[in-house]
Amino acid sequence: MLTEEKIKAAFDRAVERENRNLSQYAHKTGVPYTIIHNLKSGKTGFSRMTVATLSRMFPEMRVFFFREDFPAGGVVSVGGANLAPIANGSHADASVHVGEPVSRPKKPDDGNRPIDRDELETQFLNAEEFSPDEKIKILLFLKNKVK
Repeated sequence: MLTEEKIKAAFDRAVERENRNLSQYAHKTGVPYTIIHNLKSGKTGFSRMTVATLSRMFPEMRVFFFREDFPAGGVVSVGGANLAPIANGSHADASVHVGEPVSRPKKPDDGNRPIDRDELETQFLNAEEFSPDEKIKILLFLKNKVK
């Protein structure tokens, strides 16, 4: 929903684009200079602006009153470019890809995978943390006691 603060911010941005020239902005939009000046000076509140004035000031603005009126596919189209699935609640940044895709972190191991006995024995044989006697004891334990 458009709030008065959002409209004011958009108005300030539009005037800034016209090099802060209210007369030039009024001419470009077709809105009388007095209305533009009163909005800028605060004499008139943005909540009192008519829908006709709002649509003349922001001709590219689109308002969707119902979900079924959203652009096809639940996406936002700006200037013919399909930018992001924002309308359906998706996060815009998640669908914007610039450059090479970034790899996602792997899911942590939950410990439910089976132990490869041969790989475990090889790791014990190559481990420098154990003395040769300790390695023999561990390997015999694995062979005789672990099923």
